[in-house]
Amino acid sequence: MIEMCAGDPIEFPPSVDSGPDTRNSLPCQFSGPVDEACCVLTGIDYGYTKKDHHVFRTTILLEPVIVGDIVTVRATYGFRDSSGFFDDQYDARIFFCVIADVQERGQDFVSLAPRQGAKVFQSRQAAKLPCEVLPPSDSPPPP
Repeated sequence: MIEMCAGDPIEFPPSVDSGPDTRNSLPCQFSGPVDEACCVLTGIDYGYTKKDHHVFRTTILLEPVIVGDIVTVRATYGFRDSSGFFDDQYDARIFFCVIADVQERGQDFVSLAPRQGAKVFQSRQAAKLPCEVLPPSDSPPPP
């Protein structure tokens, strides 16, 4: 069964002299063990914290981490100008949705409440997830 969970945004508080940074979302709990999952970027609010400035490179990566019936989203975010350094203060909020292929337990519909504010959708229509999870790159973004 395919289920979707729109989690709370992942917060990247004001940061300077480091990047890209990686943070985890709050867990999204599904109705049973998760076989596969993918993350979808649904929105982003980002920018320089203190002043208007030109942008050279933005990095946003989302990776699902599956443990049983829980999926946590690991987000990596970086934002910089053409100096080649993360020397200007920046911040962001990343909005996402998790789409999961969940093992069925013989129920037609399950009402879920993973946490306050989360929205969950379930469907028996899709057989496989239409996405591929790529391993994160260990190399920094190109200048």
